[in-house]
Amino acid sequence: LYNARARAYGFRLLDIKFPGFRKSCEGGADGLAAYLKVAAKKKDAEALFWTGFAWAGEIQYSLDIPDRVAELPLVKEVMLRVKELDPAIFYGGPDLFLGVYYGGRSKMLGGNPEKAVEHFEAAKKATGGRFLIPAVLQARFPAVQTMDQEAFETLLKGVLAADPDALPEQRLANRLAQRRAKRYMGKINE
Repeated sequence: LYNARARAYGFRLLDIKFPGFRKSCEGGADGLAAYLKVAAKKKDAEALFWTGFAWAGEIQYSLDIPDRVAELPLVKEVMLRVKELDPAIFYGGPDLFLGVYYGGRSKMLGGNPEKAVEHFEAAKKATGGRFLIPAVLQARFPAVQTMDQEAFETLLKGVLAADPDALPEQRLANRLAQRRAKRYMGKINE
């Protein structure tokens, strides 16, 4: 419900900033990418990011609705444009999204573990590794998908050893990342 409402607000904002946004979505991912390349500027990165973030969240909770899942490539194009405009927005958020996008599915369904790792590494670099969520998600997605137990353990041990207060404004998120890392380590044999 909250993601749907947030996406709706984001779309209303984008309708004002980009009158052709919704029409370009009808042209699929390529049409949207071409439109954003021309229309979106650096000052628009935040509106695009938060709309894409809410849109992805809505899709995540609607995985049983094929039409919603089919919108995911559109969100990817939004995030790719945000990455071009302002890659550091929300602690490397565009790379975090793209890491999950490429790492959360098999190669047969468009996944790419190598690209996922590149994006997670870029997200970690954005905060000097002080934001712990990218490392947890890197362990959870591409490391699991490629069955790389060494990378899985190294990433999670690094999260558990990190100081959650190193990024004070994300202390809670870092503590939750450590809790998740501990849970994943407990399920290593699965």
